[in-house]
Amino acid sequence: MESIDKIKAHYNFTSDDVKNLVSLREVMDKRRGEFVEEFYEYVKNFDNASDFLDTDEVISKHQDAIGQWFLHIFNGEYSIAYFKELEMVGMAHVKINLNAHYVNAAMYFVKRYVDGVLAKEITDEKERGYIARSVDKMLEINLDVMTSSYIAEEKRKIFISQKLEGFMITVAKRFSHGLNIVLVLGLVALGVLAVGLFGYDVSHIFTGENLEESLLTTLGSLLMLWVVIELVDT
Repeated sequence: MESIDKIKAHYNFTSDDVKNLVSLREVMDKRRGEFVEEFYEYVKNFDNASDFLDTDEVISKHQDAIGQWFLHIFNGEYSIAYFKELEMVGMAHVKINLNAHYVNAAMYFVKRYVDGVLAKEITDEKERGYIARSVDKMLEINLDVMTSSYIAEEKRKIFISQKLEGFMITVAKRFSHGLNIVLVLGLVALGVLAVGLFGYDVSHIFTGENLEESLLTTLGSLLMLWVVIELVDT
């Protein structure tokens, strides 16, 4: 994760944004229960939601955690502890193999919910848009930090995979090189034997015995020598 100051700067998150978020704290605190209820109505339609929220105890703990996270968005304290907490939330999602798509979809719901609350609470359109931009920045920052855990996990997998693949490729190359050395040495030895055989067959030609057979045998030896030469050259 990048430094807090860099993350805030990238989203142009300023002290004015902090003030805007803090101004909503009391309103959002009153709507905490409503938010959690509507959030669960939304996420229960996700595929395999019951695999992650399988018991009343797990659901109760998760609802409490969601409610706390929602209120922390508006507490005005965005220190390293806050960002570390978001990072831990992201890692928890990674550990249970929750698809990052669902994290993005859930954040979309939160944005729409907050927009609905602002529409009810703030009548001035200009002021509402000004505050909504601050909320959007913080939600985007939350999503950024959470999904960075997925990216870190993917990099870790890729690193391990590349390291293993690199080792396997290196071993294969060295093994192949060793086989090539054995092949060349074998061809050299075969070439020496082929030369000796060719010389032996040529000597039989000059003895005058079975001239036709000696010529054919010598030709066979010559062809064998030619094949060895081509292989060595290759």
